[in-house]
Amino acid sequence: MPSDPAHRPRLPLDEPKRSQPSFWCRFLLWRADCGRMNSQTVRSAPDCTRVCMSATVDAALCQIFRDWHIENHALEQKVSVVRDWMREVNQFGRPRFGETASRLRVLRDHLVAHFHKEDSMVGNLARRYPSASPEVMAIRRRSANDHRLLLRRVDDLISRLKETDPPFASWTAAMHEVDLFFDVLEQHATQESESMQILMPKECEAVLSPRE
Repeated sequence: MPSDPAHRPRLPLDEPKRSQPSFWCRFLLWRADCGRMNSQTVRSAPDCTRVCMSATVDAALCQIFRDWHIENHALEQKVSVVRDWMREVNQFGRPRFGETASRLRVLRDHLVAHFHKEDSMVGNLARRYPSASPEVMAIRRRSANDHRLLLRRVDDLISRLKETDPPFASWTAAMHEVDLFFDVLEQHATQESESMQILMPKECEAVLSPRE
C-alpha cells in the first residue's frame, strides 16, 4: 500500500446531481423555516425553490439525532483506545502484530453494530421526511457502500497482521497501514456527521449535550 499521503485511498462520494441544484438548499431552508410552518410553503429564491418538508419536529425526531451523536462519540472512544495503545507499544519498539489483530477484531465487531444502528436511524429519518425520502435514501446508499469498504479493509488488515510471518516491510509499515485505516474511518464519520447536521432541525440542537 502506498505510504505517500497524497496516495491515501479515499472512500467514493456521491456528489449531489447537478440536474437537481435545489437539494441541499431545500434541506437548509427546511431547517430554518419548518419549525414555524404548518403546511408546505413554496417561495421564490435565486437558486432554488423554498420547500418546507412535511416532517413534524418532536421529541422522537430529536432523539434520532441524539442517538446518532451518542453512537459517534462511542465509536470515537473505541478508536482512541486502540490508537493510544499503538502509541504506547511504539515507544518500546517491539512488534505486536498478533495483539494488534486482536484489538482490531474487537473494534470490527463494534463497527458492525455501529453501522447497523446508523442504517436503522437513517431508515427512520426517511420515514419521518416523506418528501425528502429520495435524498435521505441516497445518503443511506452511500453510507452502506462506505461501510462495506471499511469492513473489507479492516478484515484485510486483521488477516495479514495475524499471519505467522506478517507480510509487512516492518512493524512501522504495519502501524502506518492501521493509521491509514483510522484516517479513512474518520473521513467517513465526518462526512456522515455533515449530512446529519444538514438534516437536523434547529429545534433538535438543544438535545445534544456538549459533554457527549
